[in-house]
Amino acid sequence: MLVCGVKAYNVNVVEKEPPPVPGKPNEDLSKDPEFLARAQHWRAMSEAIYVCEGSSFSLISQLPESTLVHAEWNPDQNSLRPAYAISIDAPFNAVVLTIRGTSNIIDMLIDSGACPEDFHGGKAHAGYVHATKSLLHEVEPHLKRAFEQTRETENERGSQTKLVLTGHSLGGAISIMCGFALKDVYPDLECWSYSTPACLSHDLAVQSASFAISFLGAYDVVPRFSVAAVESLRKQLEEFDWSHAKHVLRHDPDWQKIEKALSTMREMQGKLNEGIDGVRKHMGGGEEHEEQGQNGEVQEDNGEDGKESHQNEDGQTQCKRPPALYPAGRLLVLAADPPGCGKIPGFRSGVPQQRNYGAYPSFEDSLKVRWSLHETKPDEFLKLVISPWGISDHMLGHLCEGIGYLQAHCPPLSLSSSS
Repeated sequence: MLVCGVKAYNVNVVEKEPPPVPGKPNEDLSKDPEFLARAQHWRAMSEAIYVCEGSSFSLISQLPESTLVHAEWNPDQNSLRPAYAISIDAPFNAVVLTIRGTSNIIDMLIDSGACPEDFHGGKAHAGYVHATKSLLHEVEPHLKRAFEQTRETENERGSQTKLVLTGHSLGGAISIMCGFALKDVYPDLECWSYSTPACLSHDLAVQSASFAISFLGAYDVVPRFSVAAVESLRKQLEEFDWSHAKHVLRHDPDWQKIEKALSTMREMQGKLNEGIDGVRKHMGGGEEHEEQGQNGEVQEDNGEDGKESHQNEDGQTQCKRPPALYPAGRLLVLAADPPGCGKIPGFRSGVPQQRNYGAYPSFEDSLKVRWSLHETKPDEFLKLVISPWGISDHMLGHLCEGIGYLQAHCPPLSLSSSS
C-alpha cells in the first residue's frame, strides 16, 4: 500500500509524496494527433452513454440520432446486463458498441462480484463475466443488422467498416471482455476503454493489449482495486508492528480510532477462520492439495483451482490467497503535474451528473498544469495507492483534460488523415 498526499493542500496524513507515475513516457503517442483525436472521440462516446435517451446521446456524441441502431438505456435487473447503445459512426468507419459504466444499484451489484471466475482460459471478475455473457447474447443480432447496413455503402466509400467497443469503468472492462468473444468474428475489432478496473488475470490482461487500449488516471484507485489487493493490504496491516506504533503514537488523538479498526479487523478474521474450521469439520476434513512453504504459508496459486483454506504449523486455518486481477488492454497513464491539476476534488452543483465530482481546473488553473502520457504494464497496478485523487482521477472529465492538453501541444490534425 502507498499513501500519498500534499501538505500544501492541507491533507492531514502524509506518508509519502505522490509515488512516481507508472511506466515510462510515450512520446510518440503524445505527439500523434490522429491517435489523440480518436482517443478523445471514443472518450466522448463513453461519456454520452451515461444519458438516458437518444437525443442527448446524439448531442454529446455528435452523431445524428438516425445513426442509433439500437439502445437499452436502463440495465436489466434480471440478467445484470449494463445499459448500452449501438450506433454507426461513418466518419470513423465504425459500428460502435458503447457500454455504460457504474451509475446505479444494479451496476454496483455487478461491481461487487469481484471474486475471480473462469474466463477464456484465465480468470476474470465474476460480476463482469456474468454481465459480459448477458450483453453478448442481446447485442449480437443488432450488431449483425448494423453491419448489413454499412455494407451497402462500403463500395462507394472505398473502405471497410470495423467494430469499435468503448466504455468507461465497468463499461470499459466489459467492452474488452466482449472483445475476446467478438474478435474472431470481427478480426479488426478495436476496444477503447477509460478508467478500466482490475478485471482480468495477468495472462488475459497481456493478451488483451493486442486489440484494446486503456486510458488510466495516474492515481485512480479503481484499476488497483481487487480482492487480491485488499487481501494484501489486510495482510500488511496484520503483520505491521503495532506495538511499536502504539509506543510512537500513544499521544496522537487518532490512535484510538486506528486501534479500534485493527481490533475489528482481527475479530472479523477470527470469525472467518472459525467458519472455515466449521465447514471443514462438517465436510469430514479432506486431503490437502496446496503446497506450503517452510513457515506454513500458502504458495502462489497462479489462478489454479484448489482448496479455499489450509492449516499452518500452529494449527491455525488460513485462507487461500485469491488470484490477482489486473486492468486490461494496452495501458496508457495520463498524469497531471501537479496531481489533481493542483486542486483537491469536490462536488459541484448545477452541472451534469457525470461531471458533478472531480478536480476541474479553470482556464487560469490549467496554465499551471503539465500533463504527460506514460505506457506501463499490468504489474504496476498490483498495489493500492491511497491519495486525495483516487476517485477524481477515475472521472472521464479528468481524462478529457489530459487528452485535451496533449492535443494542444502536438501538431494539428490534418483533416485528410482522419478516416
